[in-house]
Amino acid sequence: MPQIFTKDDKLREQYRLQEEFVRAQRTERALLKKEREEKEKERITQNSIHFMKKQGCTPEQIAEILGIPLELVRDSSDEYGGIEGYTEPKRLS
Repeated sequence: MPQIFTKDDKLREQYRLQEEFVRAQRTERALLKKEREEKEKERITQNSIHFMKKQGCTPEQIAEILGIPLELVRDSSDEYGGIEGYTEPKRLS
C-alpha cells in the first residue's frame, strides 16, 4: 500500500528539514568562530614570545609569564619574518 502524504505532512517535513539546515549552519558558524579565535590566540602568543625574546627574556621567564609550556617557547620561531601576521612595534622617539 503506497504511503499517502497529506499537505500537513509535507509542510511538517519541509519545516523539519529547514530546522535541520539552520542547526547545521549554526554549528558550522560556531566551529568557524572557535577556529578563528584559536588562531588569533596563537598569533598573539607567538608575537608575545617574539617580543619578549627580543627584550632579552629567557625561555623559562617567557613560559612562566605567559603561562604556557616551555616547549612552546623553545619551538617558536626566533625570526620575526617567520611569524605570520607579526608587525614590528613602532619605536617612540
